[in-house]
Amino acid sequence: MSKSKAIFSIIIRGFLVCLFIYLGSVSLLYAQNENLPAPSERLEDSLQIANKLMIAKQSKSAIAITSRLLEKLNEEGQYNSPFGLKVRLVHGSAMIHADMNRAPFDFLWELKDDSKANNNWVVYAETCRVIASILEYSGRSEQALENLREAQTTIQQHQLDSIYPHFAVRISSWHRGQSNRDSSIFYAEEAIRTGKQFGKIFEQAEGHLLLGINYSRTDTAKAIAHYKAGAELYRKVEEYSTFCFMHISLSKFALRKKNPNEAKAHIDTAFAYLPLTGDNNIGQLHWAYTAKADVFQQMGFSDSAFYYLKKGHALHLDHVRAENLEKVIEIDNKYNVEKKTKELGVEKARRNLLLTIAAIIVLFSVILAFYYLKLKEANKLTIIQSEQLKNLDVAKSRFFANVSHELRTPLTLMTGTINSLQKEDGLNGKQERMLQIAQRGGKQLEVLVNEILDLGKMDAGKLEVIREPVKLALFFDNYFSQFESLAERKGVQYNFETWVAADVEAKIDKEKCRQIVYNLLSNAFKFTQQGQSVRAIINVENDVLELEVTDTGDGIHPDDQPQIFDRYFQTRQKGTSAMGGTGIGLAICQEYAKLMGGQMKMKSIFGKGTSFRLILPIEISSINKGTTASAPPNVQSAPKSEKSTVKPEPLVSKKTPVISENPTNKPSILIVEDNPELQDYISMVLQDRYHVMTADNGQEALDLINGKWTIDNGQLIHKAMSSTLPENPSVDNFQLSIDLILSDLMMPVMDGYQLLEKLKQNEATSHIPVIMLTARADSTDRLKALRIGVDDYMSKPFDEEELRVRIENLLKNQAVRKDVVKEQAESPQFSKQDNEWLEKFEAYVQENLDSDILDVTKMASDFAMSKSTLLRQLKRLTGLSPKNYLLEMRLNKARLLLENKTYNSIAKIASEVGYKDARSFSKGFKKRFGRLPSEYLAD
Repeated sequence: MSKSKAIFSIIIRGFLVCLFIYLGSVSLLYAQNENLPAPSERLEDSLQIANKLMIAKQSKSAIAITSRLLEKLNEEGQYNSPFGLKVRLVHGSAMIHADMNRAPFDFLWELKDDSKANNNWVVYAETCRVIASILEYSGRSEQALENLREAQTTIQQHQLDSIYPHFAVRISSWHRGQSNRDSSIFYAEEAIRTGKQFGKIFEQAEGHLLLGINYSRTDTAKAIAHYKAGAELYRKVEEYSTFCFMHISLSKFALRKKNPNEAKAHIDTAFAYLPLTGDNNIGQLHWAYTAKADVFQQMGFSDSAFYYLKKGHALHLDHVRAENLEKVIEIDNKYNVEKKTKELGVEKARRNLLLTIAAIIVLFSVILAFYYLKLKEANKLTIIQSEQLKNLDVAKSRFFANVSHELRTPLTLMTGTINSLQKEDGLNGKQERMLQIAQRGGKQLEVLVNEILDLGKMDAGKLEVIREPVKLALFFDNYFSQFESLAERKGVQYNFETWVAADVEAKIDKEKCRQIVYNLLSNAFKFTQQGQSVRAIINVENDVLELEVTDTGDGIHPDDQPQIFDRYFQTRQKGTSAMGGTGIGLAICQEYAKLMGGQMKMKSIFGKGTSFRLILPIEISSINKGTTASAPPNVQSAPKSEKSTVKPEPLVSKKTPVISENPTNKPSILIVEDNPELQDYISMVLQDRYHVMTADNGQEALDLINGKWTIDNGQLIHKAMSSTLPENPSVDNFQLSIDLILSDLMMPVMDGYQLLEKLKQNEATSHIPVIMLTARADSTDRLKALRIGVDDYMSKPFDEEELRVRIENLLKNQAVRKDVVKEQAESPQFSKQDNEWLEKFEAYVQENLDSDILDVTKMASDFAMSKSTLLRQLKRLTGLSPKNYLLEMRLNKARLLLENKTYNSIAKIASEVGYKDARSFSKGFKKRFGRLPSEYLAD
């Protein structure tokens, strides 16, 4: 009992001493906080107090002071002043010990930038050091070292020896964390040495602490000496937390030496100063009580040892329980404070299982809800997109209708003027033919405008059916016969049959029926080639009119057939030629048929032909209704109109017969165009200067060029189609000489792209210059043609003079190239190295076109050859001199910029292609292309 009373008496006295010291320090701190001088009075003193509190790890009190200082400095505009930066450094350092998560890092990083911007290198180096400590504690050692090196470099460059002890402490700690004991010891000794030199007590204490930790396992005597020296220094700077830690460590060393009395003295010292460490000292108290239990255990006082051990464990357990309930179980098990039953473990497992199942159910429900919402959004988006497509279709139809309506005025002016000119006297034959071509073009345009307007009326529900009595046989015969000349020109066998009595009269909408006939027959002839056939039949039976148009052309691809009556539909099948068209012809036929109470049917076999059939109920208005029914040819019950048949003749063209020789020695030009009127027009424009030949499509042009035609009595006949040729025709082997090809892009059988590709792939025809004449003027089509190798291209409509100038320039270049081709015919073909060199040279020129110093001398120098060698090389590979080659490249790029409206300034375009003077550029451009650059911009 005496031992217990003695122990109890010691505990009571120690507790009273600690309480007295604690109350005194709190009172002093309260007085300091209440009577803190205003920043404007004693700012330096306030900062020193805050720094001491921060060192003593009373960070919250330090932050209270520095916050007031920063608020005052901010009001006075001194936030980034030298003193303001020092206050911010202390504030940021205190924030670290206050455990404010990421806030200290952001605050200090901003301070680092501001101190560097204000050339305050002391604060900058110290901030780097403090940031390194944050990074080190968070496990980012490499970034911590980078900041330490920044601090070291700054100290050396600006000779900041007074803050070197701070740096030495921090880098010693970093090396200890990396298990680099020798480096850690070196820098710790440096901290002590320089700390003494500059009177840095705290840094000396930190150095002794690091040395004590480093020697604790290898040299106990040195460790104890450093712990004692360091503890005394910590006491001087009132950093009692580490002071107590060091005495607790010294007590452990004493216990190792079996000296419990010395150990007890160290523990009592620690207990005396622990109240001064602040509220956050639970960890220190736990280790102090545990160490005291070890002391009493070694002294033989088991009861006291158990008491202090239990108290230390309970204190630690309360702290951990407040932070994490799960750790309580682990600590209870570790110290055997409380045993958990097996039932509790089973219950916990059952509860965890139930929680897991519930979590899975919730997760599954969330996933279902997520996908349900996504599906709902997708459906909503689909509905919105469907409405947008409908609105877009309506807007497109409205736009076409508005444009078509606006076209009527200039169309009326054009056709009216043409009609007036045709009535004038004194017109020569060429003028009359041109006016006739213009008149037919105007009528076709008028038909197209009316179709588009009718589509708009149908969408609005305002298109009416106007029925009037018509003699059916006469009506349909009239329109059927209008296609006879087209059949003759194309060499197509055309039959039309009218199985209706001549006196049968019915009420129909003449304009709509005429438009259906026109569209069906136009399509049939468009897709039917020479030697094939087109047939049209009209029949009436049981008050139903049937119109059938059949051709033996290529047929319609199965994938396209479901969409054949859709508006604006164009085939997207690979390998098919570009045919052009608007995509509304068949659509309007179907719309007209439905509007009149009928229907359109289509049957097509791909590769063999197509048949379109109109079934239309009509009202017979003639008196003799008994004779209205029609019958097949072998049925004689109904009279029929005379059957008309047009058989083909094996001619390329009756208007421009091709002869074996060119008597005028004019350059020969082959026009490849499927539109007869445009073919005639271009021929008339060029025939005064050139020997003109024509072809209706790319395949026919290739046959002409490749000698698949022969001459019989001055007529050009295709060998494959004529079985009645005389054994010895007047010219047995006809060889066609062509200097230039002018080709349309969209044509049946073989379009312009396919023709161009075959010409350029054949060595015998690759030298023939090709001009692409097309209504498709977008950049995609141009680039495709340029990649294949087109020499020039023009958009429809075109200017006659511009066309003549471009042909003339190409023929001039071709004359030069012919000489080169002749030389190459006697020498080996281009090698792989030649092609690679030419590609490299073209890329070089394209890249440097905007340079006004790019000339023959520079090109030769950049390619390491003489001017004469470059001349021979380019002549051999392109047929052009370096000067002409460069000019051609510049002008062609300028034309591309103008057509794409890349710039709206002639001077800018001239500069882009290497011209100093816009006037000389315009002059050269006009000479090359027949038009001024300003005319392109005005289009």
